[in-house]
Amino acid sequence: MIRVKVTKLLELVPFYRTNQSIESITISGITMDSRTVSHGDVFICIRGSETDGHAYVTSAIDQGAAVIIAEEDLDIDFPVITVNDTTKILAMVASTFYDYPTEKVYTIGVTGTNGKTTITYLLDEIYNLEKQTTATIGTIQMKIAGDLYPVKNTTLIPFLYREASAKWLIVVWKQPLWRFLPMHLIKVECMDAILILLFLRT
Repeated sequence: MIRVKVTKLLELVPFYRTNQSIESITISGITMDSRTVSHGDVFICIRGSETDGHAYVTSAIDQGAAVIIAEEDLDIDFPVITVNDTTKILAMVASTFYDYPTEKVYTIGVTGTNGKTTITYLLDEIYNLEKQTTATIGTIQMKIAGDLYPVKNTTLIPFLYREASAKWLIVVWKQPLWRFLPMHLIKVECMDAILILLFLRT
């Protein structure tokens, strides 16, 4: 089980404030869904299009959250870290929690109007032929070392990508999430992709 001091978790966060001391707090997980909170997790309040994570703080605490990260001051006697944008902070703390996994895997991003799924599947097969362990993540499904998993969202949230990257050798990514994630982005049409594949082999 991973356990990280909250103060280390925040080392990439430039500005934040707390309502009480957080020096002694250690966390064992990250979640933005109050239904999945486990003992020792940090619960990050994300404002969505249909619901606001700030409304579920009490539920997260009841389920064992160790600390809350929010965009607004909360009038509660519980450790709260207040930041300007919890969505951006989510990516930062996930990177730290999982020991910067994107620096240890080779990541390819594919974007464009047509052919994204085809390109990722072609890349996946080529790397597999070279005996490389791969994972593909997209709107249809996730495939991890040959095992298939359903996806709930068309755009995966950053901390799930970080968690996955901590376990995979190579990630072939299809969603254009450069807003959140450091990755090599390839914008190609199908014929250009063949040239890039040849380049990757050299």
